[in-house]
Amino acid sequence: MNSIISRLYFKRTLKAARKNKLLLFLGLVAVLVLIYLFAPIKTNFATSPQLFTMNQDGSSYLPASASGSTCSGTSCVFCDPRHLSCGSCTIGSDRPECGFVPPPSCVSCSTVFNYCDGSTCTEIVNRNGSCGGSICNIVQGCPDNSPYPNCSVPPPITSNPVPIGVHDISDCTASYGWTCDASNYSVPLAVHFYTDGGVLIGATTANIPAEPGVAAACGGFAAHRFQFTTPESLKTGTNRQIGAFAIDYPSGNNNPLLSGSPKTINCPAPLVNNASCLGVSAPGSVTVGQNFSASVAMQNTGTNPWNADATPHGLGSENPQNNLVWGLGRVGLPSQPINPGQSTTFNFTATAPNTAGTRSFNWRMVEDLVEWFGQTCQATIVVTNPPPSPTASISADTNPVVYNTATTIRWSSTNATSCTVSPPGWTGTSGAQSTGPLTTATTYTVNCSGAGGSASASVTVNIQPPGGFSLSLGGSVACNSVPLSWTASSGATAYRILKGSTRVDISPYQPYTALNFTDTTVSQNTSYLYQIEAYNSGGTNRSNALNVDTPFCPPTLNFSADRPSIFHGQSVILSWDTTYVNPNGCNASSVPNQSSWSGSKAVNGSQPVVPLPPPSVTYNLQCSGPGGTSPLRSVIINITALALPEFREIIPR
Repeated sequence: MNSIISRLYFKRTLKAARKNKLLLFLGLVAVLVLIYLFAPIKTNFATSPQLFTMNQDGSSYLPASASGSTCSGTSCVFCDPRHLSCGSCTIGSDRPECGFVPPPSCVSCSTVFNYCDGSTCTEIVNRNGSCGGSICNIVQGCPDNSPYPNCSVPPPITSNPVPIGVHDISDCTASYGWTCDASNYSVPLAVHFYTDGGVLIGATTANIPAEPGVAAACGGFAAHRFQFTTPESLKTGTNRQIGAFAIDYPSGNNNPLLSGSPKTINCPAPLVNNASCLGVSAPGSVTVGQNFSASVAMQNTGTNPWNADATPHGLGSENPQNNLVWGLGRVGLPSQPINPGQSTTFNFTATAPNTAGTRSFNWRMVEDLVEWFGQTCQATIVVTNPPPSPTASISADTNPVVYNTATTIRWSSTNATSCTVSPPGWTGTSGAQSTGPLTTATTYTVNCSGAGGSASASVTVNIQPPGGFSLSLGGSVACNSVPLSWTASSGATAYRILKGSTRVDISPYQPYTALNFTDTTVSQNTSYLYQIEAYNSGGTNRSNALNVDTPFCPPTLNFSADRPSIFHGQSVILSWDTTYVNPNGCNASSVPNQSSWSGSKAVNGSQPVVPLPPPSVTYNLQCSGPGGTSPLRSVIINITALALPEFREIIPR
C-alpha cells in the first residue's frame, strides 16, 4: 500500500509541476521521502521462492496467463485477464524482478472486477465502505452469478491452488501465523522467512494445532499454525522486516507472501558486559597448602545484568585464565541479579599452592560460554613452607579375624604431640590395644596433631566369611516338589536358597537359619539347579551346586454328566477335564456300546449324547500321559421307558 501511495503522490506532483518547476522539484523530493518513510520493505527477496501477486480482492495467485510483468521504477506493472480488466492493471506484485509493493489502495469504491468461471462471469464489487486512501474493503468471493455473454477470458487456474494464510504477528520472540494449501489440506506447509535484502533467515513447518477458524479455512484440518523464533541477528535496535512465504504443495512453485506479511520489529541491541575492580582482600602471606579466606569486590559498569542463568556470570581466575593455582578457577555470584551500576563482593576460600614462592592473586569477571570482561583485580601473596607435618600409621595383628574373636590394634606417629584412636578412645602417640570379640567389620582411626598440622590413618578389621558346607537332596523328588538339605556352615548367621543359573534367591524369609527347604514352585519333567549361600558380616560362602530333574506327573481325570437319570429319548451332556494328559490321549467306551461315545477324545471337553436303550447306559473314559494312565472313570445314566398310550376303536353309529 505504501508503494501505491508513493505512486499516487508522484502522479499528483507531476501534474502540479506543469505549472511550477519549483513544485516539480519539491514533489520529487516528497516522493523520495514518502518512499523512504512509507515503503520500509525495499527488499526484493531475490533469493526467496517464487513469490505472489495480490488480487484486488485480497487473494493471491501466480499470474500464469498474465500478459506480462514489468518493472517501472519502483513499481511492478502486470495484466492478468483471469481476474482484472487490463485497462488499468497497475497492481503491485512481488515478482522476483520487482521490489515489494503492498496491495493497491482503493481507487474507486465502485470498481467491478470480472473473472470467468466456466461459462459464467462473476463480479466482485466493493460493497462495504469508503475509500479515503485506504484499501477497498472487497467482499471476497461473493458471486452474483451474473452471466456475461461477452466474457471471453479463460477460467481461473484450479489445478494447483495457491496457499492461503495469515502472518499474524512478529515480535522479538517469534513470528506467528497460519497457512494451508487446498491441494491437500492435510499436509502441513513449509514456511520460509526472509529479511531486508531478500536474505533467508530460516524456515519452519505450519503443523501446530489451531483454533476452529483456521480449521474452517483449511478444509477441516486445524494443525496449520506456525511459530518461528526471531533470530538474534535481527535484534539490532533498529526497524527490521520479516517476510513469511508459504511454500506451495506439491509443486513448490506458487509460494505467496502471506497476508499481513511482512512485519516490522524493533528489538533492543545485545547487552554489553563490563566491570570495574573495587578491591581485593587476602592475606599477604600463607603457608604451602594453607586454606584461607579472601574476597574480591566488583562493580557492574556495563548494560547487561549479571545473573546465574544458562550463561552464568562469575568471578574467574586470571594470569592465566581459569588457572587453579589457588584451588579454584571460578566463584559464583553471591546474589542475583547484579544490575548495571550495582556492586557485589565475592567471598570464598582459597588454597595455597604446594610450592613456596611469590604468586599473583588475580581475578576478573566472566560470562561463561560468552566472554571475559572488565578490569582485573590484582594482588600478590607470598607462599612459605610450613613446619614438618605429622605422620600416623595403624595396623591389626590379625585381619580378617574369625567370627566372634579378637585381634590387637597397633599405632605410631612422627612429628606429633598427641594422638587418639577411635572408636575406643585410646590415646598416646603410639600404643597397642585388644579389640575384644568382633562380630562385624570395624574400622579403627588414629588422629594425630602437631606444630605442622594433623594426620590420620585407618585400618578396617574384617570378619572371615562362613566356612564350607555341602548341599544334597532331602528326600524323593516329585513332579511338583524338590526337597533340599545342607550341612551347617561355621560362622554363618543365615542362609540364602539360590535357584537357577541366575541364582535367584527363593528363601521364604530372612534370616533363614534352617538347614532344609522344599521347593514347591517346580514343574514336571524339568531340570533345576540349586545352591545354598551362607553369609555373615564378613562375607558369603556357597555350597556345591545341585542339579535336579523332576519326573512326569501322573494324569488326573474328572468325568461327569449333567444329570444321572432321563426319560427314553432325552439327551445328557458328558463333561471332562484332565491334567498331565497327552493331546487326544483320552479313550471313550460305553456299555452297551454307544457309537457316539467311543474312540479318542480331547484332553478337555463336553459332548451331548442320547443313551439307548433302557434301563441304563454306562459311559467310560480313561486318559494317559507321560506320567502314566489315569484310573478308568465311569458315568451311569438311568433311562426310564415311556408308556405307550391305549387306543380304542370308535364305530360310528
